[in-house]
Amino acid sequence: MKSFEDFRAALLGQGISHVWRGYGSAIFLEIGTLVASKRRNGEPGEPHGSVTVMIQGDWRVEDQTSIICGSGDDEKLWLQTVKGFVGRAISEVELSGRLPELAVTLDDGLRLHSFCTAQGQPEWTIFNNRRGRENADWLSVENGRLVFQSA
Repeated sequence: MKSFEDFRAALLGQGISHVWRGYGSAIFLEIGTLVASKRRNGEPGEPHGSVTVMIQGDWRVEDQTSIICGSGDDEKLWLQTVKGFVGRAISEVELSGRLPELAVTLDDGLRLHSFCTAQGQPEWTIFNNRRGRENADWLSVENGRLVFQSA
């Protein structure tokens, strides 16, 4: 995948298979068939899908009229909300803002939106894991621009 449109196309219509919490309020959406993984120490890790959406730092979940929850809310509320994404399909993937923030809309209208409020860059990445996690391509933001990288 070499462009935002390639990554977007890989996500549209796909179901969310697994959601997990990383460090702090980082969340990971695993899309497609899950593959088992191991941590560097050999212990089982979180499974990964054919595509992974990671949002670190700040983010929020919106419906058509309100913010349902966000990374600054009580962890129990936001974790329950994002884990409820499992089984839902992705209906839209968009970029917004001068510094590109990521918005993922689900088939029920809920929208997960990255929303960095700290100094630096928007903190999201989309991984294409189709050749395996160790051979992934990914899309993120550096110096205010989209950056495509490969392992």
